[in-house]
Amino acid sequence: MVVVGPMVQSLATVQQTVAAVGRLRRPQLNAGVSHQVAMHTTCNIPTPLGNVQLSAESDGRLEIRLGDLPTVLPNGMVVDKAIACVLRVCPDGQNNEVLFTAHLENSAIEGSPETGQFLDCQTWEDMIWAVSIGTEDQEMLNERLPELGIVEDPYPVQYSPSHIRISLKGIQMNKPTTFHFIVAVKRLPDDRDCSTWFAADVPHELANKAVNWTP
Repeated sequence: MVVVGPMVQSLATVQQTVAAVGRLRRPQLNAGVSHQVAMHTTCNIPTPLGNVQLSAESDGRLEIRLGDLPTVLPNGMVVDKAIACVLRVCPDGQNNEVLFTAHLENSAIEGSPETGQFLDCQTWEDMIWAVSIGTEDQEMLNERLPELGIVEDPYPVQYSPSHIRISLKGIQMNKPTTFHFIVAVKRLPDDRDCSTWFAADVPHELANKAVNWTP
C-alpha cells in the first residue's frame, strides 16, 4: 500500500509506481507513463484501500497508460480521484485472447458488483473509503468493436471478490485496439451513495483522451 496518511496520491506518484514496476520487467519505458512488453504487462495504482494491480495478457504487444480523469458528475456528486487505465493491444498475427484484470490487493474487503446500462463495475468499501472500478459491458464493447464479434456467452466481463476482468477469447484482431478500466476513489460518507459508480461510468473516448491516445 503506497499511500501517505488519508490522502489519495497524485498521478505523478502513480506514474512513478508504473515506472518502478516496469523497470523490474523491461528496462526502457515511455517517459514513465506507460509500460510496453510482448504478451504480458502489469502496473499498480495505489489507493487508500490497497494497490490496484492491473495486468494484461494477449498474443500481441501490450501497453497500459494511466491518466487523471476530469469528472463531471450529476446532482453535486464529487470524488477524490478518478484515473483512466487504458490497455492498448497491437496484434501480432492472429489474436485469439485478451485478458485485462484489475485486482484490489486487500483480502479483508470483498467487492460488490454494481452493473448498469453499458457499464460493468465493482465497488469495495471500508468505513472510510470507497473504490469503484468500471469498464464497458458486453453491449457497449460489441457496439464499439463490432468486428470482434463479442458475444454474451461467455460474458466478457468477469467478477471475483478481489477483481474485475475483461476476458475475450476466440477473437480476431486486425488493428491496434484499446480497452479501459476507470478507478474512482471517494472518502466516506457519500451523501449520494453512488458517486464512485457514476465516476466509473465513462465513455471509452474520454478514457483514451485522458491518456493522450487517439483511435
